[in-house]
Amino acid sequence: MSIAGYANVENLTFVGTSTAGFNATGNAGNNTITGSAYNDTLTGGAGADTLVSGAGNDTLYGGVGFDTFVFTNGAAADTIKDFGTGDVIDLANYAHAQAPTLTQQGADTLVTLEGGDTILLSAITVNQVAFSETGLHYVG
Repeated sequence: MSIAGYANVENLTFVGTSTAGFNATGNAGNNTITGSAYNDTLTGGAGADTLVSGAGNDTLYGGVGFDTFVFTNGAAADTIKDFGTGDVIDLANYAHAQAPTLTQQGADTLVTLEGGDTILLSAITVNQVAFSETGLHYVG
């Protein structure tokens, strides 16, 4: 589903029983797109978007703008394809007592969260990511 042609739609939340997951694309606004319990592909487009991972193995593209990627417990094995300048991985709602572990895997960085959930940051090195109390930030 794409909301790219709808200028006034800002929030999109997937619920339902499609085990195939959803493909969602935002528009030029500051969209909030929330994934389902299945394997989704969420694309923010232009704007400062918020992409909320669901329980499946999701693939996330923030697009142009300073984007926020939100993760909670049960996020499974997700991939962020374009983590970059101004982007934030929000872990404030993730029940964790320990800082995430960052591991270099070839050209990518694997973020392992307490409980076993993972986030793969495509084409990002460990040195480009910094941890704070609320999440991870791109530091170039």
